[in-house]
Amino acid sequence: MNLIGVTFARTASRRTPFVFSLPRTGFLSVSTFPRRLFTQDAVRPVDAPFLRCYIRPYPRPSFWKHPILALKTVWRILVREKLVSLRNRLLLRRSLPGYAFAWKSLPALAEQLHSALNTAIARHDLDAIDKVCTVTEARQLKSHLKDSPVFTWKREAWVQKPKLLATNIAPVNFSGNEFFIQCVVRLHSRQSVQFDSSQPKSEDECVENIVLQQKTWVQPREWKIWGFVPSCESDSVKMKLPDGQVAYISREKLSVLADAKASANVDATNAGAGAQ
Repeated sequence: MNLIGVTFARTASRRTPFVFSLPRTGFLSVSTFPRRLFTQDAVRPVDAPFLRCYIRPYPRPSFWKHPILALKTVWRILVREKLVSLRNRLLLRRSLPGYAFAWKSLPALAEQLHSALNTAIARHDLDAIDKVCTVTEARQLKSHLKDSPVFTWKREAWVQKPKLLATNIAPVNFSGNEFFIQCVVRLHSRQSVQFDSSQPKSEDECVENIVLQQKTWVQPREWKIWGFVPSCESDSVKMKLPDGQVAYISREKLSVLADAKASANVDATNAGAGAQ
């Protein structure tokens, strides 16, 4: 449970369960991204949608209670998370040979940026939000802060160490030397907020998947917070999207989509019969 956005409504795909920022709905992959953002001009994209990737579920299914589901989850972590991340890092090393990415330092960096962002949100420090977030994320956060109170935020303790889960990339130009890089880091901690010094603070446990983004053509190269994304469900179904990318959708959401599609087909049939 996330306490940072307690003054705002819950949404489906950012922080869980409370959020400051709005869900993004981009479904782009390395194979489809170039067709959309390749450019020969000096102007480069300001921001990118979330580069869809597999994010291991939390908590993972038990081998004792759900052995088949647990094995399927391990397989997806190896193939869709670790191997894809390794492929992307090798491609970056080949395309940008003089650049050291220091992947091992990203969990610590994510921790620092997460603290800086939540402190800035609590204090309504708009300049600090601009400094640690991408342009799109900063704009969304600041729009939500207009009617929110100032409060005190603190990370009380770590439940688990920050962990780098996935690395995804998208080339921007035809030369193949400019990329959007997005890394997903899982943060599991106990956090507290206090709106009034005369009242006791509220504390809860939070599991967050923070997305860090870097644009390799911008100097100095630095990581910024793109936002937060949910984990994949343990029982998610593998689906191929219209753009050719693979996505994992929970059975519950899949059922809702199927019902909506069936309802739309019935309405279309009734409308056609009425027209006759």
